[in-house]
Amino acid sequence: EDVDECLLGKHDFPAERECVNNLGSYQCSHWLKGKTVFSIICVRKMLEKMKCYLLLALFTCLDCFSANNQCGLSSMGDDCRVIEFKEGTKNKILTNHVIRRDQLPDKDICELRCYLEPNCVSYNYGPLSDGTFTCELNDRTYLQVPASLKDKSGFVYTEIFNPCESIPCANHASCQAGFGNHGYRCICPAGYLGVQCKTDIDECDDGSHDCRDAANCKNTAGSFDCSCQSGHLGDGRHFCSDNWKKINTDPVYFGTKNDDFGSFQIQEAGKIYTFKLVHTNGTVTCDTYYKSTKWGCLHPYLRNHRLLTVITYPNKTVLPLAEFAKCSVDYSYQLDGAHVNSPTLVFNLLPTPLVVSIGQQFLIWYGQDLANYTELNNAGETCADVYALYPSPELQH
Repeated sequence: EDVDECLLGKHDFPAERECVNNLGSYQCSHWLKGKTVFSIICVRKMLEKMKCYLLLALFTCLDCFSANNQCGLSSMGDDCRVIEFKEGTKNKILTNHVIRRDQLPDKDICELRCYLEPNCVSYNYGPLSDGTFTCELNDRTYLQVPASLKDKSGFVYTEIFNPCESIPCANHASCQAGFGNHGYRCICPAGYLGVQCKTDIDECDDGSHDCRDAANCKNTAGSFDCSCQSGHLGDGRHFCSDNWKKINTDPVYFGTKNDDFGSFQIQEAGKIYTFKLVHTNGTVTCDTYYKSTKWGCLHPYLRNHRLLTVITYPNKTVLPLAEFAKCSVDYSYQLDGAHVNSPTLVFNLLPTPLVVSIGQQFLIWYGQDLANYTELNNAGETCADVYALYPSPELQH
């Protein structure tokens, strides 16, 4: 006849564990209601000290709980997690918020997995079609996403008392339940700090920014901006340069019709960030009815996009030095700080630095001439010097 060690009290489990009798032996099962939950470090130390072994994801108890060690819970640190699970809800699961899924033979182990996962605040446990059981850990509770609670026969949905439901963390920080004196901790995004991530870090003041030496740093909410100092061009982070070099040796002329383009050749190999044109003489127009300009046209149909001077490869592919007007067929555009009669036309920075070699050729076009678009009444010719912006000397070595 089998002896019921649990009934007779002939087992060595602590009061926190439930004894379950089986044929010829007994095993420890559920943590009883009101249990103490240990930190991750504490769990590991306790298992090692009590000589518990993990076998096929199931704890086998071999005189495991005689030490009854609580690992000094009075001095909880940031790694110590204390959570309390509510009573499970049968035939329900929380969908769309599963962060981990495992096949586990016991609901208690699923609960322990949830405890060990800092972002877990609820779990689904239930049978699969092959007879095994699945454990699904969630990073949300029903009160956070009520529409995600669905019916599922045989499953149990269990959640913790979750202080993160009140959204205590600011600035889109992640909230992890069960840590610290407040019952939660906030994982701050870059640029913020503090218990609730409400304090903005001034990267410009503490020197943690990555602006270039020739750039100004401006603090923003959760981040910072870099802008090149006056006289320099660049994005402020990767480069700021004032290293303009003249390209042409002879004047570069371009007209307005009949493929009357100008050309220039690169004199120095390297990377080029952008170009600028310095007007020397001449004017152009897209309609002789309107006054001529240095770089474009004053016809009203162009509205604010009145610049028409473009640079291309020899095959007529236009360099992306400006944002052209939508639906434009004549390559009309506008540039910040420039107009059709500016003495100097400084183009936008290229999306990617242009790698050039000595002797490489580029062309300068009037947009309507390049497009063969309404060029019959165009007139004039402009002459310009061409400059390219290379990296600062200290960045070339």
